[in-house]
Amino acid sequence: QVVNAFTEALGSSEVPNQGLYSLGGSRSIRGIGVEEELGGNIFLLRTELRQMLYPELDLNLLDLLVLRRIQLRPFVDTGRVDDSAGRIYDPSGFAVGVGLGFGVVYDFMGFFPSIAYMEVATRVDRDAGDVQFLFGTRQAF
Repeated sequence: QVVNAFTEALGSSEVPNQGLYSLGGSRSIRGIGVEEELGGNIFLLRTELRQMLYPELDLNLLDLLVLRRIQLRPFVDTGRVDDSAGRIYDPSGFAVGVGLGFGVVYDFMGFFPSIAYMEVATRVDRDAGDVQFLFGTRQAF
């Protein structure tokens, strides 16, 4: 996934792109807290490998919830957040976060498949930082 976003004013204030989706969202660098590096512009490269575990899993819980597949998901995120649009493409300032996650693909009440995930991530481009624990759900793809 490649994300390149620029902030535009929203009313009387500007909300940084990374701040819009903190804690592992689609515009954050997993392993780097949103409070560490906020900026108006972002360039982000996300790589994630997904390996199915127990592909034959089909656990039906009273037709309310059906668990379909379990995924192992190692990932690497890199990019830069900065107020200067030109500096976000300078690779010497890229932050790098790595981690490992698990995901479960599920159907809830027969609706489109979704995925629930849990991830553990940390920053590796400089001193060992804090470890982030990320969890959530989103549409499966």
